[in-house]
Amino acid sequence: RALAPSDPDLICQMDPDWSHDPKYLPAMVDACGNHDVVIGSRYLRGVSVVNWPLRRVVVTQGDIVLKRGRLWMYHVDGGSGIQLPTKPDSAMVTGAAFSGDGRFIYYAQRRRLWEYNAIFPQYQIAVYDRESGRSEVRTSRFGSAIRPTLSPDGKWMVYATRHEAKTGLVLRELATGAERWMAFPVQRDDQEAVASRDVYPGMSFTPDSRELVASYAGKIWRLPVDGSAPIPVPFRV
Repeated sequence: RALAPSDPDLICQMDPDWSHDPKYLPAMVDACGNHDVVIGSRYLRGVSVVNWPLRRVVVTQGDIVLKRGRLWMYHVDGGSGIQLPTKPDSAMVTGAAFSGDGRFIYYAQRRRLWEYNAIFPQYQIAVYDRESGRSEVRTSRFGSAIRPTLSPDGKWMVYATRHEAKTGLVLRELATGAERWMAFPVQRDDQEAVASRDVYPGMSFTPDSRELVASYAGKIWRLPVDGSAPIPVPFRV
């Protein structure tokens, strides 16, 4: 969908980690002249790692185990911060956001480690109560629920979820729990990866809580809470 208006000569999707010698790049570019898709991967025959020494396999798997996001809170003036408890203790936490009154912290949590061919759901949104010290899960989406974003007036929460093969944004009225699609489809989420930079790009409500500002399809949008048409925000690069 994003490629149609631009009509590029070549699309390159990369996740550089030095698993391949850069000398192979010219050969891959040349191959694009005779093929529609060219793939360079360290994985063949399923998920077997090819041409990697054992030490790198061990380090990579250890890195995945240790990269469990935790929920931390820091004072605006600095300091060492405090780690807030989450349930279960093994949960990977991303996308923390304060409620309008500052009492609750919303976040997305994953109960299992990252893995290839992951089974959904991967994430659900939970809430930590700073007064009681308790947390509880607030969603049960099959396509997961990620990147909770709260309105300043405390009435709304927007989060991303997967529906079939596409990602969309859901608007929830916090008082009633009623939900509806706010935008679909949008930017693809990153649930199949480690998500070291969160699972979905950040969003934000306007100060009057009437619109959500989000980016997808190569543009920045103002999405009205009342359900009216999205408004593109002009910008130059």
